[in-house]
Amino acid sequence: EEEKKEERGGRGHTVFDSAFSTKRRRVGGSTILAAAQETATETEEEKKEEGGGGGHAVPNSAQKTIPPEEAALQARIQEHQANAARLSPAEDARSLVEYSTGYGTLSTISSSLEGFPGAGVVAFGLDEEGKPIFCVSTMSSHTQDILKNPNVALTVTASGFKGSADGRVVLIGTLKRLLKEESGEAKALYSDRHPKHFWVQFGDFLMFKMEKIEAVRYVGGFARAESFTAEEYSSATPDPIMQFAQPVMTHMNEDHSDATKNIVLHATGFPAQHAEIVNLDRLGMTVKCGRKEDEQLKLRIPFPRPAESRKDIKELLVQMTREAAQAAAGSKGQGEETGTSSVTSD
Repeated sequence: EEEKKEERGGRGHTVFDSAFSTKRRRVGGSTILAAAQETATETEEEKKEEGGGGGHAVPNSAQKTIPPEEAALQARIQEHQANAARLSPAEDARSLVEYSTGYGTLSTISSSLEGFPGAGVVAFGLDEEGKPIFCVSTMSSHTQDILKNPNVALTVTASGFKGSADGRVVLIGTLKRLLKEESGEAKALYSDRHPKHFWVQFGDFLMFKMEKIEAVRYVGGFARAESFTAEEYSSATPDPIMQFAQPVMTHMNEDHSDATKNIVLHATGFPAQHAEIVNLDRLGMTVKCGRKEDEQLKLRIPFPRPAESRKDIKELLVQMTREAAQAAAGSKGQGEETGTSSVTSD
């Protein structure tokens, strides 16, 4: 039924490029799509038709109807995305946790419902290795679960998380209860993240730390999944530019979306009709875009050079806006820049 909808051009998830979905590359031992399409639909029957393999298969029918111009565009974007500079998965995961809201879902092994999991939304702080620190009430059911079995999983979503196309990290490990004489530093680190949580000093709240991380699972969006060790996670450094990203992205998305569309067109050839910057780090930015409302792709757009400061981000965006405007003017046979002054003056 989903295949029929796609063939009729009906609404729903748009398959932009079957070529993207069928050519994969290996990064860190996990299969990742060479390009960044964030929405697709598959059924069990599609898997069988493709030989029962895993991954996100695109029906053969979609591959037979690609016009030459579309195929050329897909090839250009595929090549661009394969070579686009981006953080390592471990850096991405560490940065996501570092710059999250400081809240996550703590999954426990229930002490009251045998054989079932428990879960609760909790606040956390972080030590210098990215290990989470918790301050929990003795009255909470998840505290009782932890006291009986300290094996847990913490799910942290990216700031601004809206759905499966957005990033999340799962830290799986064992919690250690910190006694009074060893909880001073942990309380300070927790309070740095949550300064209004005065109950950290209450006697009926306990301090825990995920002292031993067994595994880290990172999902950066559709078909971008990685698993790596605690050592890889803890040794990665949070990206220093991400802490400035949100106000920059908000400003660009609210006031300069046309400039972003021009940057995407200049970099990849993709003629986006809507574009939103959803991630930004020292190496570049990720733009969610499409040619129509129900088409959603995430394209990685690298900076001309790594950004070193918040001021540097502005300079790089102005440079990219100017270059895109000049290219657009040249392609139209014009001798003047367009769409540059507003970004430059901000």
